[in-house]
Amino acid sequence: MSSDYTNRNNAYLNFWQKHLDNVRLIGSKEKPFVLWKNKYILPIKIYNFKVSFVRSLDEREAIFVLSLSKMNRDVEKILSWLKNANTREVYGLYSEHRKLFYQGYIVQIGDQNKNKTPYWIEENYNTFTLDVATDIQNLFKDENLILK
Repeated sequence: MSSDYTNRNNAYLNFWQKHLDNVRLIGSKEKPFVLWKNKYILPIKIYNFKVSFVRSLDEREAIFVLSLSKMNRDVEKILSWLKNANTREVYGLYSEHRKLFYQGYIVQIGDQNKNKTPYWIEENYNTFTLDVATDIQNLFKDENLILK
């Protein structure tokens, strides 16, 4: 089953990389999101090999649905849809003094106070909505995290 997701996601990513610059998949392998320019999540949902194009990620009703294998036949329709799509803007959080990006936090097992220890990575792989990013900035004020 895992190789089915890998094959599907590779085909899905290849389609987007042919038609848009700076695209990658984020999230779970079962339901990946398309991240464009490290800044925007496209309002697309994929289930098995069916791709649903929606107005926004909060909506369930699809404007249209295409089979992954037939997306190359409808490139103009897809790119036209993209011009009016409500993308979701997302942010990474960067620590200037560490020269690293915030990835998440760890709570040690048995820690009665549930102290949160941030961990860091060199590249911006994590994406947060503005509300979540602001909450994280407030949680780790001493880090002076910068929205990127």
